Amino acid sequence: MIKTLFIFEWKLWYRKPFYLVLLGFYIIISLYSIHYGKNVVASQQVVIDSLQKTYAAKIDESVKKFKSDTLTPQGKKDYAGVSEPSSVNYNIKPYAIFTPNGFSALAIGQRDVLPFYKQVSTERNLTQNYAPDISNPEILAEGNIDLSFVIIYLLPLLMIGFSYNVVSSENENGTFSLMAVQSGKPEKIVLLKYLIRISLILLITLALNIYGIIQASEGSINPLRSLNWIAIVCCYIFFWTALLYLFIRLRKSSILTVLYMSASWMVLALLIPFTLNLYIDLAYPTLLRADMDSEQRKIEEDVWAISPKDLIWNFYKHHPEYKTGNVNDSLQYSPRRFAAYYDEMERRLYPITQKFNDRIDERNALMTTLSDWVPTLAAQKAFNQLAQNDLASFKNFDRSTKFFQRQWQDYIYGFIFNDKKFSADDYTRFPSYDYKDAGLTIRSCLTLIFCGFFLLIATNNINHKTIKK
Repeated sequence: MIKTLFIFEWKLWYRKPFYLVLLGFYIIISLYSIHYGKNVVASQQVVIDSLQKTYAAKIDESVKKFKSDTLTPQGKKDYAGVSEPSSVNYNIKPYAIFTPNGFSALAIGQRDVLPFYKQVSTERNLTQNYAPDISNPEILAEGNIDLSFVIIYLLPLLMIGFSYNVVSSENENGTFSLMAVQSGKPEKIVLLKYLIRISLILLITLALNIYGIIQASEGSINPLRSLNWIAIVCCYIFFWTALLYLFIRLRKSSILTVLYMSASWMVLALLIPFTLNLYIDLAYPTLLRADMDSEQRKIEEDVWAISPKDLIWNFYKHHPEYKTGNVNDSLQYSPRRFAAYYDEMERRLYPITQKFNDRIDERNALMTTLSDWVPTLAAQKAFNQLAQNDLASFKNFDRSTKFFQRQWQDYIYGFIFNDKKFSADDYTRFPSYDYKDAGLTIRSCLTLIFCGFFLLIATNNINHKTIKK
């Protein structure tokens, strides 16, 4: 029976160009999305390589200046520029870089919106995380056509196009009754026809995803993440297979069936995400950046008005480990004064910026919780987590950047407050940034599997007297 149905379905696809056009469009847009994402990540990698080369060249150039002839004016200037802590603090500023992984091209997520590198110095700017990126407002508004977009939004439409008339076409052609009389098991035939069509889509989708993983990874494939990606794709297809089969079992006309299926897609892919975003905007509105900027300007003026001596001694109260060397430094533009200035600025700005951080965390936490129960959002979140392009990954990047900034600050302050000068060997001991992976989660897959089995149970409980006849 399966062989006969397969031959019948194959002839149907061959004779009706509608199916071939759908498949062709799906394959073309999938291939385009793979290479589009690859180009986006490649452009960022060019920036990353440029930053790393520039920083390395600056270090090499500085080390060479230690061999300058200090008997000449230019040699003295060059040597002072690389040995004085204040000059090093001004000229050498490393980068914390969030390097894309092998799946970043497949699910761009927040990577083209949020900063993927930050320049680190002893002067920490607490408000830099709130600077909006408006370099490409069209992309911010419309999103990216990456492979995850194709899977989340276009794959269900392809499944709808292939499955909406599995039963209705038999009814409309008057062959369903004949099929029921000859086989005695019309439900089984309908299910097999449906599974044959879904299997074709599944095989093509898996082939495209494997090709995408190979292209994005560029030879360095991560087996665990690859299997996790394929598992998410299979779970998502399983969910939509169960949902669409529910509408097929209703045995409505082709028009009503496609309307039901399309409506379910619109609800899950568009209406629910829009409603959730609207609710979060109303429940937790974002705070105005202008208020924070105004407070920052006032704090800057107040802190700058403090005398250098009082400012430095206040710094020592909070950081007694640096109370060495010239503790009575009162120069207006000394390195100690600037270190104390930025430290006091950070301390006074912290309560203000923390309000913004708390509000952002509240919004993100609520969206994360709600998205776990929406299959489309759960799948999108799972893809972005694998690609490390979700909000949680960038928050982890922000935390690790702050930790690296503290390391850099402690290293430089060790020279400033101890009146030490840099040597060539000290340049080789500069702290380096290290991003710590937040790890993987399978919660989204469990959501898709749970919803899929729930739909299958609901479908099995539907009693169709017309099918049993």
